[in-house]
Amino acid sequence: MNSISALTSTSYSSYWAKAISFEEYVKEFREVLEHENSLPAEHRSEYFAYTEMNLQRLNRSTKTFQVREDLMETLLALSTGYKFLVISEYWCGDAAQIVGQLAKIAEMSGGKIQIKFVFRDQNPELMDEHLTSGSRSIPMVILLDVHYSPVCTWGPRPAEAQELVKRLKANPETTKTYAEHLHKWYAQNKGEALQDEWVALLKSLPTL
Repeated sequence: MNSISALTSTSYSSYWAKAISFEEYVKEFREVLEHENSLPAEHRSEYFAYTEMNLQRLNRSTKTFQVREDLMETLLALSTGYKFLVISEYWCGDAAQIVGQLAKIAEMSGGKIQIKFVFRDQNPELMDEHLTSGSRSIPMVILLDVHYSPVCTWGPRPAEAQELVKRLKANPETTKTYAEHLHKWYAQNKGEALQDEWVALLKSLPTL
């Protein structure tokens, strides 16, 4: 768990106030993709191909994800509420695999968890307080308490996937195709590693 940040609870409260719900996130995702589709190929963003595939990934991961009983019990045992402030972008493949699962965890928490989203490239000061080895890696979940103070962070992917990426990038034979292997891992794991980590993280909170 990491809780180091130079931002105040007032700053996090402001970010939360301007953040959007998961429903708004998905709606805007579709609108962005529809707009890009309407443009000539030469005027589409460099991320268009990723964004198009990521909507499919988001829909699939959200639809198939089921919150396990042990995570449900952990969520319902929380003695106070928390907020998931998620830093994301539509072009991010990891975000496409993960954010719908996080939203379902919040949905199944019985009101113990609220979730909202902000965009990395629109909020560089927030992102730069929550780097991963100096990188603006996303998605990044900032867990806030009821006073909007950061408790810890989680991201940008489960530790098992993070180690897989490091290993693949270190090998010249797989460094260019690491994303293909990573998304195969997501498809096979079905959110199990993510749930393992959130059970452990939530149980470690002092208010549980």
